[in-house]
Amino acid sequence: MSPMPKHLPAAVDASRIATSAIEQTLRELGDLSSGTALESYLGAFSRRLGFDYFSFILSERLQLGAHAPAEAMIATSYPVSWRARYERHRYQQLDPVVTVGSRMRQPFFWGSTEYLQRLSPPPRRLFDEARDFGICSGFTIPVHGPAGECGLFSVASASRFESFQEAALGNRILLQLVGAQVHAVVAERLVAGPQAALRLTEHERICLCWTMRGKTAWEIAQILNRSRPTIDFHLQKAIRKLGATNKVHAAFKALQAGLL
Repeated sequence: MSPMPKHLPAAVDASRIATSAIEQTLRELGDLSSGTALESYLGAFSRRLGFDYFSFILSERLQLGAHAPAEAMIATSYPVSWRARYERHRYQQLDPVVTVGSRMRQPFFWGSTEYLQRLSPPPRRLFDEARDFGICSGFTIPVHGPAGECGLFSVASASRFESFQEAALGNRILLQLVGAQVHAVVAERLVAGPQAALRLTEHERICLCWTMRGKTAWEIAQILNRSRPTIDFHLQKAIRKLGATNKVHAAFKALQAGLL
């Protein structure tokens, strides 16, 4: 057996220190109980890593019609003037970090020349506006929850993309762990989840259950001994509540949210 390298104990100690620091960060995040405390903690955390800003958005909640939150960004350290502009113009409906990012599974970068060239003119103008506020480069971690929601934890910087990318890659594992913990804290403590914010009536739930089984509105009416207009009425109400495009989409979203 070859002798153990002399430098290994120091490497092990360094690894233990790093692991301990990560555990402490996750534990401190888990102890937070208010949006103000979360913003303050994550603002300081992102600055320690060399990033100018952070943001966290729950994208699925934005699609629940009347149940959408008043603000798109649950927590952020972006400049107040940019956050106000973002909310006022409802940029979350245009922002590819949200619209595309919420369908992704892997972390992704944004803000590079190549990234911007792939965008259509409207979202490209959004990024041009963001640059005026010092938001030039970003790294986003999507975290998908059990109720169908997607949390988007981002760090951003006014720096050139190349230098930002290097810093983000150097902290990639930590950022992914923190993103998952932030999602848990927000979803469990700071906002009501979709299943808590939304209630289906028993008639709506039954109609959606039969829809999931492939039954048409006429067939559901026959099964439940109700009129076709009554079934359509319950289905249309469910579609509006869930912010769905049709009854099949509504049934799928209700199933994702644990409502069926």
